[in-house]
Amino acid sequence: MKRFRIQTSCLTDQGKRRAKNEDRYVVRTLDDGSRILPLGLYAVLDGLGGHPEGERAAILGQEYLEGLPVSEVFPLLGDTEPSRPLVANKLQRPLLDALLKPLDVFKGPEPGLPACVGNRIRRVCFGLAYKIYKENISLGRKRPAWMMGTTLVLALVVGDAVVFLNVGDSAMLWVDETGAIKLAHEQEDPATGVLIQALGISPPDTIEPETGVFEIPREGCLVLCSDGLSDLVPPSEVAYVANRLRIAPLIATELVNMANTRGGHDNITLVVVAFEAYDPTP
Repeated sequence: MKRFRIQTSCLTDQGKRRAKNEDRYVVRTLDDGSRILPLGLYAVLDGLGGHPEGERAAILGQEYLEGLPVSEVFPLLGDTEPSRPLVANKLQRPLLDALLKPLDVFKGPEPGLPACVGNRIRRVCFGLAYKIYKENISLGRKRPAWMMGTTLVLALVVGDAVVFLNVGDSAMLWVDETGAIKLAHEQEDPATGVLIQALGISPPDTIEPETGVFEIPREGCLVLCSDGLSDLVPPSEVAYVANRLRIAPLIATELVNMANTRGGHDNITLVVVAFEAYDPTP
C-alpha cells in the first residue's frame, strides 16, 4: 500500500450576502499517518436556507458526528483513539472491510423507527438524519417546508482509501497534479436547481445517499466544500490553487477569498485534507 501523512485545514465564512452562517464542518483526525496510517472523519454540513433554523440542523449534525464513538466508524479500534503503533498494511484492509461490509439491518434507535439496510457509513448518515428529523417532529413540524434540514458531504479516510457519502448539493473533489476528480455530485433537479433530498426534512429511511470508495493515487488534496464555494470556483481552479500552494491552510484561505471576490452569494465552508507521500522505513 502507498503510505501518506495528512495535513488538514478547515475554514468557514459568512460570505457577502447572508445575514448569518448556517454552515458547519467536522474534522476528526485519529492518526495523521505518522504512527499507523491516516485515519479520519471529515464533513461539511450546509443548513438549508429558506427553511426554519437551517443553522440548528447543521449544528445538530456537527454535534452528532463529533460525538460519534470511534467504534461506530472504525469498529476494530474500540472506543478510543489508537494508542499504540500497529502494522499499517495489516490494518487497512480489515478496517475497509468492516466499513463496507453490508449489514442486514440497522435497527432504529427507538421503537417504531424504520430499519435501514446498508453499511456502516450509511448507518452514520441514518443516525444523523434521525437526530434532526426527531427534533422536527418534537416541535410539531410535519411538512417538509416547515422542517429544518441540512446537506452532508462526508469522507472517512483509511490509509490510501477514502470512503465517501453525499446527501445534497455540497461538493467533494480529489485534486492533484493531473487535475480534479469530482467524487460527490449535486443532488438537485437539473431544471429548477431545487434539492432532491436533504437530511431532516423526511423520514430517515427515505434518504438515498450517494456513496463510493476512492483510492488515493498520489500526493494531492481531498476538498470538501459547501455550494458557496463550488458554485463560484470550478474544479479546475481548485486544482490550480492546490497545486500552486500545496499547504492546506493556504489552500483553504485562497479558495474562500476567491469565492468572496466573486460575490460571496452564500456561506462558504471547506475542509482540505492534504496527502503527502513518505517512506516509513528508518
